[in-house]
This record gives sequence, structure tokens and C-alpha cells, in this order.
Amino acid sequence: MGNNNIVYSAVARNKRVPPPSRVIVAKNISDIITASLQSPTPRYELSRGIEGDFILDLSNIKGILEKDDEIEVLAGTTWREVRAFSPEIFCNESFSVAGSVFFNDGCFGDNQFFSISKRVKVKEVSNGEINEGMYSGGIIYSVIIKKEKRKLVTVSLNNDLENIKRILKELYSPISPFRDVTVVKDEEGLTLYLTYVNELEKLVSKFTENCSISSYPVENIEFPHNYRYFGRVELNIGINMLDSLIQADKAFFRFSKNSMYFSLYSIAPLQLDTRILYPFSDDNDSVMNECIMCGKCVNICPRFQQTDNKSMTPMGFFISSSPDTATCNLCGICDNVCPVHIDITRILRKTISPNLSLSPIPELYIPKPVSVVITPLSFSIKDYALKGLLFIQQKVKDVGILMLNIDFNRVLREGFQFQVPKEVSTAVFLTPEEYHYLKNVFESRNIEVKLLHSYLNIAETVHVGCLIEVDGDRNCSGAFINMINGHGLPKVKTDAKVSLCPIAAKALGINDLTTYMNIDVKKIIDAEVKDLGMLIKKKKEIENILYQIEWFKDIDNEIYEKYSRLLRSSVSLPAYQLAIILLGESYLPESYKEVIKSLLAA
Repeated sequence: MGNNNIVYSAVARNKRVPPPSRVIVAKNISDIITASLQSPTPRYELSRGIEGDFILDLSNIKGILEKDDEIEVLAGTTWREVRAFSPEIFCNESFSVAGSVFFNDGCFGDNQFFSISKRVKVKEVSNGEINEGMYSGGIIYSVIIKKEKRKLVTVSLNNDLENIKRILKELYSPISPFRDVTVVKDEEGLTLYLTYVNELEKLVSKFTENCSISSYPVENIEFPHNYRYFGRVELNIGINMLDSLIQADKAFFRFSKNSMYFSLYSIAPLQLDTRILYPFSDDNDSVMNECIMCGKCVNICPRFQQTDNKSMTPMGFFISSSPDTATCNLCGICDNVCPVHIDITRILRKTISPNLSLSPIPELYIPKPVSVVITPLSFSIKDYALKGLLFIQQKVKDVGILMLNIDFNRVLREGFQFQVPKEVSTAVFLTPEEYHYLKNVFESRNIEVKLLHSYLNIAETVHVGCLIEVDGDRNCSGAFINMINGHGLPKVKTDAKVSLCPIAAKALGINDLTTYMNIDVKKIIDAEVKDLGMLIKKKKEIENILYQIEWFKDIDNEIYEKYSRLLRSSVSLPAYQLAIILLGESYLPESYKEVIKSLLAA
């Protein structure tokens, strides 16, 4: 499966280093203590990092413990999660809290607190020991942040560069009384944001008299851009450098007593002095496509849950471009969480090589207003499909059948096309997989699509899986992915007693929907077998007649063919009954199975 650690080779969006030879994904403090004895390189988020041969991934160490006047935040928790707890200092909401301390990010509050690493306390691990205090270079387990207890006011001023530079120089002569001073460049131009403690209103009034009440602009990386750069320079140098730095399409400049921190986002590469850049800034070689490396598609990916490997995810695929990282079931969860709206499944579809092994089935079309769709997938679990079909027949009375002999490997690679009979107004799918991959063709023709469970009243919690969006346990069992790639089942637990997916139900060891159906299959099959027995007898009689009139071919072949077709049609089983008998083959006497083949041939 290629290099399992390739995702860690991306230390910035457009910067690659050799992948580490070893990675440990920490799950608790014990993992961190043990790993600290071997001098690992910490990685607090997937969106940035530094090179190391042994990486300790702390991005899954998440959680917030709220205390009276402070919060303790575990290393991999993002600032987006923290802001709800009113921290007095916060940074780019896409980044982790520990990552911001580790890299000394520019943050809200820098003007008063100088830098995050000098304001917060940490619990860090060095050489197997846990220490608490100011950050001193160890592996950060948690960050302790004071809560904001005072009322803050933010005002803003849109202005040109020269005026903003003049105001900044006045602000820092000799010292600025504001909690935060930030300049933002975006599509609306340049805006100066000043935040102060309400009690200092009179003290700051000479700077705020031309400003408007505003809210503080929150920074994240979750918008389209090709390059991003981060760094820090001395205050006066920074103010004078604004002319060159505002060439970025979007930028954040945060000021403190002696420093200016900057974040630059651009569509085109910027020519910058690399000495002022942080190590997780981009190189100007473009190696990434639309992916912004936010990491949102990683932990939610069923492929990751199957392999426990972050490289086997959409982000891993975008970093490596390796087909080995794209052997998934195209569930589309990644599409739903991508903040820049990449059509990830469309891109993956061009690369995947699914290896589903499903036997072909006979095609039968009995279109009715309500028609059950059966494919080689549902046909492979015949007892489930039979009970589902019979159950819908009880509910609808006159149900149709669309038995489609489709190649699921081709459907995954190329999509599905089918000319839906005009008689169909509602299509019922027996499995979530068939629903997910085939429904668009029906919906595009304004045909209602339903899943089998919609005809049942199930009060208890159900396992839903990753392919359909209904209430229940959405954790993917991995059963269908394993059918595609053969890489094994993930360790998935569920409290649900029943699954909407029969394949998942078997993998999880829980009930499928047939548990809730009162269907006497044997009784129904026995009735069909009687019809079949009569048909067999009639078929033998017809074959004898055909044999006897075969001499008529030489006299008038057209009349012979006409009567032959008429006689053969009289021994054809109605398609609906034939479908039931096909699915209920295990209930039939052995002697009848050959007859079914001849009926299909007819």
C-alpha cells in the first residue's frame, strides 16, 4: 500500500520532506511518556509540521477541561473548539492549541501578552517526566489558558496603507494600550482592528474616534488559496514591510510591543525573504492541487477507520497521488466536510481499482409504479433480498421488479446509467449501497427513491453506516470497503441492535431488517413450487408436441415458428414468480433447479 507515512511528508501545503520511517499516533498520556524517551518529533496537526524520522502524532489528543477561571486544553484540540470557552488569547481557528504554542503563532491578544508561549502554561513531557509551567521545548500534552473575564470592545477602520502605517506608528509611541492590534487585507481592502478593555475607553478614545464598532476577524485556512506563508519580524521592520506583504490575496498582521506576526494567503506564489518565514510556510514549487490540508477528511474517512492509517485518506491521496491511497467506497463523506468544496469523489473515481467479486444475474424487468431494484449485490444475499421483496409485496400489493445485471466495479469507476421504464414512479432499494450508487439516475427522472427500512417502524437505535444520511449510528462497518479492497474489517463497535445494511449487520454481529418482517418464506415458496411443478409437467407435454410437429418445418417454416412460439410462451412462468423462485432457490427441490435454467433460457 505504498508508504504508509506519506501524509507526514507534507510539512506545509507546498513543502515536502522525506516521509518518516516511524510514526506513533498517541492516544493518551502514557503513549506520550513512552515515546518521549526516544526523542520523537511532535506533530500536533496534519496541516503543518517539521521534518523528523520518528513522528509522534498528537492530533487525536483532544478535549477541554473547564475550571473556574481557566481551561485546560489537550494538545490536538483546535482553536475553533476552544473559542466557545472565552479564552483570553486565541489563534488561527484551524490550528491546534499545542501547535500554536510549539510554533509561537501570532494570536489575538499579542499586543498585551506579547506572545502565546509567554502567556499560557503547558503540561509537557520530557524524558518520560511530566512538567507544568511555561513551555520549555518538551512534548506538549495540554495547554492551560485563562478565561476572559472583562468586557472587550473591538472597533475597526477601513483606510489606505499609508494612513494605517501612520496610525500604527502613533499607536506604538511609546506603547499601545490595546489588548489587540490587527490589520487584515482581504477583497474589501485594508482594515485596522483595535480591541480594548471597556474600562480603558477614555484612554484609547483618541485612536478610536473615527472607528466603527466591529467584531474581531477570525482567521482560518479554510478557503481557496494555493500558497500560505507565516512569519514574524521586528515591529518597525514589519510596519515598513507592509507595502510588499499586502500583495497577498488575504493577510493577517498582528502587532505587539516589539513584533509583527503575519499570515499571508495567495493564489500566486510570493517572493519573500525566507529568513523571516516560519518552517511551515510554503515553498514556491506548486506540488498540491485544490486541497488545503485542513485535515477534516481524515478521521471521518471509513478508509482511515479500516486501516488506522492517515495516509489512506483523501488528504493522503492528494499528497501522494498514489492509487494505493484511493481504494475506497466513494461514500462522499469527505465531499460533505471539505471547506473548499472539492469534488473529491469525482477525483478519486478516476483512480480507484475496485475488486468486487459478484456473480452476474439474469435481467428481469417488471416495471410497476412501485418497483424493487435488485442487483448482483442484493442477489448475493438471496434470503435477505427475497424477504425484502416479499415484505414490499405485502405492503404495496402490486410491486414491480427491476433486476439489473450491473457490474459494480464499473459503477464505482464510471457511475451508473440506466433508462428507467416510464411506468416506475417509486424505486425501492434493498441495501444502502445500491441506494447510494444508483439513486441519482432515478432522481434525475423525478422518481422517488426509498430504502427498505422506510416501510418499517423501528423504534430502537439503528446502525446506518456511512452511505445514507438518516438518524442513527453513522459509523462505517467497513464491510463493503473490505469487499472492494480486501484490506480487512475495522474495529467498529455499535450499541445498535439492528443495521439497515445486511452486509454490515453480518460484520457487526447484529440483526438485519428481516428481523422485523413477519414473512413465512417456505409457505410462499411451496405455493410457487406447485405452480412450477404444473409448469414442468406442461413443459414436457409441449416439448413432445414440438418434437412431433418438427416435420412441418419443411412444408411451411413460418407457420412452424409461429406455433412453436405460441406453445413455448404457454410454459413461461410469470416474471414476478420467476424472481421469487430465483431468490428462493435454496428452498427448492434439487430436481427443479435445472428447470429454472431452461425457463430463463426461454
